[in-house]
Amino acid sequence: MDIVQIGGSLFAIVVLALIAKWLFPTKAELTEERIVRNVARYCPETEFDASTDRVFVSEDKKHAVFVFGNPDFGIATASALGDRVVVRHYPDLSQISFHSKNGELNLISDDFTQPSFSVTLEQAPESELLSMINMTSKKEAKHAHA
Repeated sequence: MDIVQIGGSLFAIVVLALIAKWLFPTKAELTEERIVRNVARYCPETEFDASTDRVFVSEDKKHAVFVFGNPDFGIATASALGDRVVVRHYPDLSQISFHSKNGELNLISDDFTQPSFSVTLEQAPESELLSMINMTSKKEAKHAHA
């Protein structure tokens, strides 16, 4: 191959990538509706109650914690990964530990695909989330504290 063929091929690849980006934009931000839809899809064994379920979306709109109104169902986490949403369900909160520091809540689990998860919230929503997690938690040793 000569340099003209290589240059032309690279130019064509870049143009096609830009066209694809324009035609198929990524939806990186999480919305409450998008989170609920994905949690419902990945947690079919749970029941949803719009009056008691609560969604906590991080300030950067890339991570969220879904707290089920029924404490038996635990919590779910959602992360924006490109144009996809990755959901993890934790029915038993003894599987994860919680640490809050400087307005950032870290959830640490034994899941090797997503061992830690951070959500940055404003002060009032963080307090509400910690309170709901404490009510949902089944083991006192795993309670979240600010």
